Amino acid sequence: MLISLVGYRVIHTTITQNHEQEVGILVLDIQNKTDKLISKLLYQYTLQKDLLLKKHKEVSSYLEQNSYDVNLEEIKRQINRGDKDSPYDIYITDKELTIKNTTYAADLGFNLSFAKEVFDKHYDSATIGCSSPILEKGLESFLSYSDSYYTKDGDSKAGLLQVSYRYLDSMDIFQNLRERIAFYSNSKDLKAYVFVEYGYKNDLPLKDILIYKPNLKGVEFAIREDIELLKKLKENREITKYFKENGT
Repeated sequence: MLISLVGYRVIHTTITQNHEQEVGILVLDIQNKTDKLISKLLYQYTLQKDLLLKKHKEVSSYLEQNSYDVNLEEIKRQINRGDKDSPYDIYITDKELTIKNTTYAADLGFNLSFAKEVFDKHYDSATIGCSSPILEKGLESFLSYSDSYYTKDGDSKAGLLQVSYRYLDSMDIFQNLRERIAFYSNSKDLKAYVFVEYGYKNDLPLKDILIYKPNLKGVEFAIREDIELLKKLKENREITKYFKENGT
């Protein structure tokens, strides 16, 4: 009985150590792949930001000369000229920030009022907004969005104009990362976070991406989650857990 008990403890200890080693290697692998993905996205963002703002101004000028109700296919062709993948799309809202005219039909009727505070800050500072890469879960793609209010009939906030850019060549890294995570089915949830201006965070779900669009209820929950996460980050200087093996 004693031999059996000792043998059990040795086996249990070995299994536990092997499991911890496996989990540790997985965590480091995910961390490295996530770092690679975010670094590439942010590098692409630095390259694309000025061009996206230039496209935004081109669209704004075209609409001012024509109409915000005009068919957008012609100006879409213009801003995507020379790029066979057509990564740019256009969105025009009404005063209530509901998209009423767009080159991406799936977003027609979608309301952007959950981000009104950010749009207003861009307006107050007389700048065109440009978001860092955001994972659009419905598209499973990363996009950056420009934004500015447009003037109509003397109303300087008659609606919002957005132009988006889709980062097509980062999805291979993202898919590879998700495939690696899929092999470890016991993980409950895995997310990466990028904190951007105004204290807002872009979350990057690495497991079980939901096909959804944000709504007011979802954004209110995200804000509460942001507050808790920021509190933890401020209270804990060491936020990464490491595993140790053979003194290393």
